[in-house]
Amino acid sequence: MAQPKHNNTGSKALEITMRDVLDALEESASYFGYQPGLDDMEILSIEAPGPDPYQQGVTPATVHPLPGPERSADIVDYLIRRESVA
Repeated sequence: MAQPKHNNTGSKALEITMRDVLDALEESASYFGYQPGLDDMEILSIEAPGPDPYQQGVTPATVHPLPGPERSADIVDYLIRRESVA
Protein backbone atom coordinates (compact mmCIF):
# COMPACT_ATOMS: atom_id res chain seq x y z
CA MET A 1 0.00 0.00 0.00
CA ALA A 2 1.28 3.48 -0.85
CA GLN A 3 2.51 5.74 1.90
CA PRO A 4 0.69 9.07 2.34
CA LYS A 5 2.39 11.99 0.66
CA HIS A 6 2.00 14.32 3.65
CA ASN A 7 2.56 13.92 7.39
CA ASN A 8 0.24 16.49 9.00
CA THR A 9 -2.01 16.15 12.05
CA GLY A 10 -5.61 17.25 12.58
CA SER A 11 -8.47 17.82 10.15
CA LYS A 12 -6.11 19.08 7.45
CA ALA A 13 -4.19 15.80 7.68
CA LEU A 14 -7.41 13.83 7.21
CA GLU A 15 -8.32 15.94 4.17
CA ILE A 16 -4.91 15.42 2.61
CA THR A 17 -5.06 11.67 3.30
CA MET A 18 -8.49 11.45 1.68
CA ARG A 19 -7.25 13.37 -1.37
CA ASP A 20 -4.34 10.94 -1.68
CA VAL A 21 -6.74 7.99 -1.46
CA LEU A 22 -9.06 9.50 -4.09
CA ASP A 23 -6.11 10.18 -6.40
CA ALA A 24 -4.97 6.57 -6.08
CA LEU A 25 -8.51 5.30 -6.76
CA GLU A 26 -8.80 7.52 -9.82
CA GLU A 27 -5.45 6.28 -11.11
CA SER A 28 -6.46 2.65 -10.56
CA ALA A 29 -9.82 3.16 -12.29
CA SER A 30 -8.09 4.79 -15.26
CA TYR A 31 -5.52 2.01 -15.47
CA PHE A 32 -8.07 -0.80 -15.43
CA GLY A 33 -10.50 1.12 -17.65
CA TYR A 34 -8.00 1.38 -20.50
CA GLN A 35 -6.79 -2.22 -20.44
CA PRO A 36 -7.68 -3.98 -23.71
CA GLY A 37 -9.90 -7.01 -23.43
CA LEU A 38 -10.33 -9.74 -26.01
CA ASP A 39 -13.99 -10.14 -25.07
CA ASP A 40 -14.68 -6.62 -26.42
CA MET A 41 -14.03 -7.59 -30.05
CA GLU A 42 -16.55 -9.47 -32.16
CA ILE A 43 -15.86 -10.74 -35.69
CA LEU A 44 -18.89 -9.95 -37.84
CA SER A 45 -17.99 -11.97 -40.93
CA ILE A 46 -15.11 -13.34 -42.96
CA GLU A 47 -15.56 -13.04 -46.71
CA ALA A 48 -13.49 -14.03 -49.73
CA PRO A 49 -11.85 -11.14 -51.59
CA GLY A 50 -13.79 -10.00 -54.60
CA PRO A 51 -14.43 -6.89 -56.66
CA ASP A 52 -14.46 -3.68 -54.70
CA PRO A 53 -18.13 -2.75 -54.18
CA TYR A 54 -17.24 0.94 -54.09
CA GLN A 55 -15.67 0.87 -57.57
CA GLN A 56 -18.65 -0.64 -59.39
CA GLY A 57 -20.40 1.78 -61.73
CA VAL A 58 -17.62 4.39 -61.61
CA THR A 59 -16.67 5.74 -65.03
CA PRO A 60 -13.05 6.74 -65.66
CA ALA A 61 -12.23 10.43 -65.77
CA THR A 62 -11.89 12.17 -69.12
CA VAL A 63 -8.63 14.04 -69.60
CA HIS A 64 -8.81 17.22 -71.69
CA PRO A 65 -5.44 18.65 -72.81
CA LEU A 66 -4.84 22.29 -72.01
CA PRO A 67 -4.27 24.63 -74.93
CA GLY A 68 -0.80 26.10 -75.04
CA PRO A 69 2.40 26.41 -77.03
CA GLU A 70 3.75 23.34 -78.76
CA ARG A 71 6.02 21.51 -76.30
CA SER A 72 9.33 20.09 -77.48
CA ALA A 73 11.49 17.38 -76.00
CA ASP A 74 14.11 20.02 -75.16
CA ILE A 75 12.98 21.59 -71.89
CA VAL A 76 15.26 24.62 -72.27
CA ASP A 77 13.83 25.39 -75.70
CA TYR A 78 10.31 25.01 -74.32
CA LEU A 79 11.03 27.40 -71.42
CA ILE A 80 12.55 30.03 -73.73
CA ARG A 81 9.57 29.86 -76.10
CA ARG A 82 7.14 30.01 -73.17
CA GLU A 83 8.79 33.16 -71.81
CA SER A 84 8.85 34.83 -75.23
CA VAL A 85 5.12 34.23 -75.74
CA ALA A 86 4.16 35.77 -72.37
